[in-house]
Amino acid sequence: MFNKEQKEKLVDQLKRLTPGSKPGWGNLTADNLLPHLEDPLLVGLGEYEVKSMRKSFLNSRFGRWFIIYGMKRWPKSAPTAPEFDITRYGRRGRNFEDDRQKLFDTIERFSKLKPDSKLPDHPVFGNISYSTWGYVMNKHIEHHCMQFGLSK
Repeated sequence: MFNKEQKEKLVDQLKRLTPGSKPGWGNLTADNLLPHLEDPLLVGLGEYEVKSMRKSFLNSRFGRWFIIYGMKRWPKSAPTAPEFDITRYGRRGRNFEDDRQKLFDTIERFSKLKPDSKLPDHPVFGNISYSTWGYVMNKHIEHHCMQFGLSK
């Protein structure tokens, strides 16, 4: 996410998303995908607080490494924090074009974070570094681009 070319690749993929885009798996609609992608970025920016983190394999040292770096792709319908899950407490889309522009703006702001930025704990993985935050956000967006057939 902190690499300009990679960020632009993701944004270009997301530009192909339409309100009628259908997922290859899962419950997300194109409308609801947009806030689902934006909210973790807002957590990284310190603008959205998630309180549901609890001790688990995913935030253990090995679990964190395995899920983030060891798995080439995340499994379809992988679990998420309740605050990002639209079947629980996650935000739903309101206006596709407005929500997509907000996502693009948030991606841009997140991508401008400096390496010495103090980012909050990730709601699933706990205390992770600046570069790992960027990698996870990239992997999350790419996962959903694959879900909606947007990846080349």
